[in-house]
Parts: sequence; C-alpha cells; structure tokens
Amino acid sequence: MLRQGNAQGPVVLRGTAADRTLPERLGALPVFGANGAVALHEIANIRLADQPSVLLRRDQSPVITVTARAAGLTSQQIVDAVNPAIKGLNLAPGHRIELGGDIEESADANAGIETYFPFALLGMAGLFLWQFGSLRKTAIIMASLPFVLIGASVGLKLSGEAMSFTATLGLLALAGIIVNNAVLLLERVQEERDAGRDLKDAVATAAAIRLRPIVMTKLTCITGLIPLFLFGGALWRPMAAAMIGGLALGTLITLVLIPALYALLFREKQTASAAWSPNSELTS
Repeated sequence: MLRQGNAQGPVVLRGTAADRTLPERLGALPVFGANGAVALHEIANIRLADQPSVLLRRDQSPVITVTARAAGLTSQQIVDAVNPAIKGLNLAPGHRIELGGDIEESADANAGIETYFPFALLGMAGLFLWQFGSLRKTAIIMASLPFVLIGASVGLKLSGEAMSFTATLGLLALAGIIVNNAVLLLERVQEERDAGRDLKDAVATAAAIRLRPIVMTKLTCITGLIPLFLFGGALWRPMAAAMIGGLALGTLITLVLIPALYALLFREKQTASAAWSPNSELTS
C-alpha cells in the first residue's frame, strides 16, 4: 500500500519466491521508468515495519480505539478508576484521550435529562394546578419530590452503588410514585372536609385511612425490586437500590409531611371577636 498524505493506493510486486521472501533481494528488483531501469533500493528505502491495514477517523481526526469489558462495574466506576491514570499521562501535542462507548452514551443521556427535566416539573405542576385549582395543594404535592432524592441517596449509599444512568431513571420513576401518594392523601382530606369534619380531624382521619393502602402498595413494589437488586448485575443494581431507598424513606416522610403541610397551609384563622346574646350583662 502506497500512502501520500491521506491518499493511498495498492502496490503489487511480482517476482520469484526467493525475491519475495528475502528483503535484500527485493532492493535489487528493477524499476522501469522513462530513463530506463534502476534498482529499487536506489529510489526507495526498504525496511520491514508494521502498518495498520485500515486508518480509522472520528470527527475528521485519526483515532486509535482501545476497548475493554469490565464485568461487575458500572461506567461511572470505570471512569473513576481510569481518570487518575489518564491525568498522569504526558501526551504529545495534538493528541488527546476521550472516553466513549457506554460512558459517552450515559453522559449524553444524563445531559438530556438535565435539560428537559425542569420542563417536566413545570408540566407536572401545571397538571396538578389544573386538577386541584389550588396553588397551595400544588405546592404541597411538589414539596414531596425532594425527599425522593434523599431516599434514593440513602439506598445507593447503603448498597455501595454509584449514581448511574439507570439510577437516574429510577429517580424519575420514583417521582411519579411518591407524587401519587400525595395526591391520594389530599383527595381523602378533601373528602373528609366535605363531609363536615374540621381541619384537624379531616387530616388525621385521611392519614389513618390511606396509611395501610399506601404502605402495602409500596411494600409490594419493594418486594418486586429485590430480585432486580440481587441478580440485575452492575447495570440494574443502581436503579433497584435507588428505587428501594426512595420508596422506603420517601413514603414514610411523605406520610408525615403531606398532612403536616396541609394542616399548616390550610389552618383556619382564629378571630378574637366576642359573641353577644340578649342574656349578656354589661359590667363596669
């Protein structure tokens, strides 16, 4: 193969078996030109060297790809392991090292989630505002979302798993589940108040009635996630750990937080006016 810059073309030589196997015999081969024949070694330097059969490029730049499989490790764990070694390398000018494969795909996916997740939150808030017609109720529901992150973080910490793309997907799923708890509680509180109960009794009754269904539902979800956590491998274990932690801690916090916030935001103002009746007596 003859290369000139980025162009390359095939070169075919014909000769006897001895000429093809002995490099020194190769230099004596005649090369015919306009001025006659000359020996090959007179116009070329002949040496044995390894050359790539294919030149790979990425983003119009030459690239050498090194691939590896690390069983039992997530992409983030691999990044944390190789980054110190990469930073210690002294690269020649014009050379750089980039991480690709699952690492690159996870980074792109996380960037997409970070970009569009705020719009998803705004959409959720808009739906709740449309459903309940109350800014206070919408604020109560949205206030339960940060506790999803707390529960998921505890689950990842206790299990020793890293925050990965699948764990992020678990967080998104948890957001909908925990918000559902808040919606059920608020609807029951409103039913109790419509039935004539005062604020304190309505909140306490609704929390007591919804406690068992919510807890049993979340225990069922956690039980279903245990096989995924035990046998899901490095890819799915972070997701299962995040969801189990978020369901356990997030549900418990929500069962206390939502009634407390409702009682706080919807408390009735006490008036200090005195009631008058015909039997009242004036004293001086």
